[in-house]
Amino acid sequence: MFARGTFNADTSLKSKDGILPDSFLAMPAWSKGVLFLNGFNLGWYWPSAGPQMTIYIPGPMLQDGQNELILFEVEASPKEASVTFVETPDFYGPKSKQQQQQQQQHDAMAQEEMHGKVAWSSRKPWKPMQDTLPNSDQQQMVQL
Repeated sequence: MFARGTFNADTSLKSKDGILPDSFLAMPAWSKGVLFLNGFNLGWYWPSAGPQMTIYIPGPMLQDGQNELILFEVEASPKEASVTFVETPDFYGPKSKQQQQQQQQHDAMAQEEMHGKVAWSSRKPWKPMQDTLPNSDQQQMVQL
């Protein structure tokens, strides 16, 4: 089933550069399908399986005026076909509220422990490679 809707972005949220902020699309009632925004394929959604419960919406993809959202639902369409734009992602579903809170607390503690530490410290440090390109003034290679 295809579902199509239009909406107007809140232009009062624009940055100094005139760009709308990134957001996330929550669609918990939907099953599984593909999402298109203003003709761009944003990828699959599958909130019934999770863990990603929201879809990332890049701010620059939102237009002034009317925006078009098309969903291609491949399983079961919801009785009330609606979606919600939210500010934060939800990567914790589908879980009970208690499980979500426990996961968020765990993530916050892990982030606090990592504060000031470099997570990738076991990797080789960056170092410039011998430049073998013919136009060395314009390009620099970095070995990871």
